[in-house]
Amino acid sequence: LHRWLGESSCYLLSLGLYHCGLSDEDMDTICNALRENGSLQFLDVGANEITDIGLRLFADMLDDNVTLRYTQMQDCQGITEDGVRDIAEKIRVSALKVLWLGQIK
Repeated sequence: LHRWLGESSCYLLSLGLYHCGLSDEDMDTICNALRENGSLQFLDVGANEITDIGLRLFADMLDDNVTLRYTQMQDCQGITEDGVRDIAEKIRVSALKVLWLGQIK
């Protein structure tokens, strides 16, 4: 998946990985691929084991990705208010239009 997402021939617009047991390490792999992806607009990684660390990795990736517009991370129990506060400015200046977190700690 990582190699395919990062290829210039990948024209995927939406990727749903809801409740797939993804960790922060998996999020790092996905974010590395999305740095090079020029088509994905919607990403759903909700209900996974992503924490504030994965959220920061995601926010850092937004520096390089200009196509992602909507991301769902609801029900990721490891994401806290502190984590959201840490990345708020980075998300504000990105191309991302919607970040759905649902309930957070």
